[in-house]
Amino acid sequence: MGATVAAIRYVHNSPAILTVLVRTALVLFFSSSLFALLPSVAKSVDGRAIGYGLLLGCFGAGAIGGALLIQTLRARFSTEMIILAGVVMLGTAILAITQLHELSTLAIVVLVSGAAWVLFISLINALVQNLAPDWVRARVLAIFTLVYMGRKPCSHPIDGVDVLPTSGPTSRPVVTEASYIEAREHRKESMAAQVLLQQLLLQKTPSPPRGDIV
Repeated sequence: MGATVAAIRYVHNSPAILTVLVRTALVLFFSSSLFALLPSVAKSVDGRAIGYGLLLGCFGAGAIGGALLIQTLRARFSTEMIILAGVVMLGTAILAITQLHELSTLAIVVLVSGAAWVLFISLINALVQNLAPDWVRARVLAIFTLVYMGRKPCSHPIDGVDVLPTSGPTSRPVVTEASYIEAREHRKESMAAQVLLQQLLLQKTPSPPRGDIV
């Protein structure tokens, strides 16, 4: 408990890290609508399950492509410029998804959003690590993980209002399907986050070697 309080106190008194965390929270809060509403958008464009699977595959492929481009982009542009470009690309993709009605064009936009997502998350994570000193880096990363995971319970209730049925019997199954998929993914990420937090906050330093007993 003392380590967690020390981490919160350090982040509160560090304007640079606090600014990065607030910026991360704002971006993740609004970009989470992509994951929450993607099942609903996929169903409206293509009623088959393979349509949603194709969009998820495109997002994953874009994420892999973005990860492969990180080093090349960092050699040419600054980290701040790449993060800003990733945020702009992600926001543009979310706005474009609401206007598209073809699965092929929607897949391209989701592909780009996957690359933008990885660029932002990877570089903002590296930025937090570079700003935090060695003695408190693991605790600051734990706070960053808390901000990252906290986006879902904060943003998804608002996203769910957008797909609540106003008329007709066809809207509610979409909400149920989206909620089920998000709950399943959230459970997986929560388990992974718990393991990460345990590794970061419960790191045990090796005990010093004992001398010979006379």
